[in-house]
Formats: sequence, structure tokens, C-alpha cells
Amino acid sequence: MAWDAARALIAVVPGAQQFVASATGQSLRHWLARHFEERRPYTFTQFSRLPTQLEALTGPVLDFLGPQRRDLRVVVLGCATGAEPYTISSLLRQCRPELALEIDAYDIDHDALRIARSGVYEADKVFSNPLVTDPFTFATFDRDGQHLIVKPEIASRVSFHIGDAADPKLRADVAPADIVFAQNVMCNLRRPLAKRVFDNAVALMKPHAVLFVDGMDVDMRQSRSRRHGLVPLDYEIERIHSEARIVRGGERYPWEAASLEPFSNARRDWKRRYATIFLNLDSGR
Repeated sequence: MAWDAARALIAVVPGAQQFVASATGQSLRHWLARHFEERRPYTFTQFSRLPTQLEALTGPVLDFLGPQRRDLRVVVLGCATGAEPYTISSLLRQCRPELALEIDAYDIDHDALRIARSGVYEADKVFSNPLVTDPFTFATFDRDGQHLIVKPEIASRVSFHIGDAADPKLRADVAPADIVFAQNVMCNLRRPLAKRVFDNAVALMKPHAVLFVDGMDVDMRQSRSRRHGLVPLDYEIERIHSEARIVRGGERYPWEAASLEPFSNARRDWKRRYATIFLNLDSGR
């Protein structure tokens, strides 16, 4: 691979290692990776993947949408084997059991959707994420030997569908939602395709809605969110970013396009660059 050759060259060129180790050198290398590297199909699916982001979901996000509301529609793009939509269903049921919740989750992988629809997971895989807590496990699963089965009251609020997040027809086929999740999809796609996914996700938002969008090139998130007039939610942005770096593999930066740069509040418009939750404040569009 080109990057393997580059590493070998850096090892022998005088001064190259020092430049590469600098913040400027790393930023340049990551820019080149994002713009020219062939993306790899990484899977970052986990239950309770970003705990602080989920705190925002059950706190300021619900407050923004209206604490007295009785129903909520959620769309999850790139749901993989179902960990994210089931996590959402479980946490919202715990904090708002009276809420009429509808979650539609989409992916292009038939095998992944088969697992998601079954709601059955190997216990070791669930607990491979050390951030999964006992209270979450007890609230979400029934145990059957070495397997965990999503509780019926959690699973019943989630429907899984075949759907391509980049499909131009997606906007016509999927009803708008109060909350849209499009996470760890775009970092696996070349930039033109990733832009299409982002625009599709925004198009699925109701006028007063929220977008969760971890897992995309941060410069693109900054520019596209501004273009669409979305407002970053100022809630524990640095902490969520740090958790996302762990999920995405901090050691991959800056060689892998899907990796995530270190947080820096010295960057211009850093909240928009590093936020993973965006609000649509339009009264109607």
C-alpha cells in the first residue's frame, strides 16, 4: 500500500520522522489520507458506544424536543447488527417509559439485519465494550446461557429495513424523524458519497429535530452542518470526542482516513467541527 511505502521512506529520510511526529505533520498526513486513501469498511458497532453522547440524548436532546411530548420518531442509518437502535430504545424506555417511541433502522447488509432482527447476541461480544454497565444489561437483555436476548418491550419499538443511506430515493421512501442517527457510516466512504449520505440524513429531519453524526470527516461535518444551517449542541463536546477517538482507534491517527484527530479548541469554529449532535432550529422547511 502507498502508506506502507511512505512509512518506509520516512524511516530513512533525514528529518522526516521529526516532521511526521509534529502536529503539523500529522495534520497533513491525515488530510492526505482523508482525500486520497481508499476507504476501508470498518465496523464500530457496540452497545452503549458513546456514553456521554447517550447522556445528551436522554437529557438536553429530549429537553430540546419538548419534555412534555408523548411520541417520538427516530431513524437510524447504517444500523449494522442493531446495537445502536436497541441501545436507544432501552435508554429512552428507562428515562421516559410513557413515550410512544418508533425507531426505524436501515442498513444495506442483509446478514447484519438478520442478526439485528433476531435480537440475540453473544454475551462476550456485548461485554467487549467495557462501558456496558450492569444496569444497562439488566434493563435491555434476558440471558439464555452464553447469549443475551433483547427484551421484547425494547425490541418491539424497533423495526429493521434494507436501505442505502446514500440512495437519492431515501428521502422519498423514509418519513421524516424527530431524531436521525447517521453514525460511523461516512468515515468508511469516499468524500463525495459521504456528502450525499450527510445531505440525506439532514433531509430526513423534521423542522424541529436533532441529528447525531459521529463518524465522519470532521472538516466535512463542519462545512456541511454550516451549509444546512444546523446548530451544534454545546454539551460535553470534548468528552464525546475523546470517547469517539477510543472507538475509532486513536492509534490509527493520522494514517487511517477513518481515524479521528486530537481535540483542539484552538481551531476556528471548533464546536461545529467536533460536535456530534446538531439541532435543526427551523420552524419549517
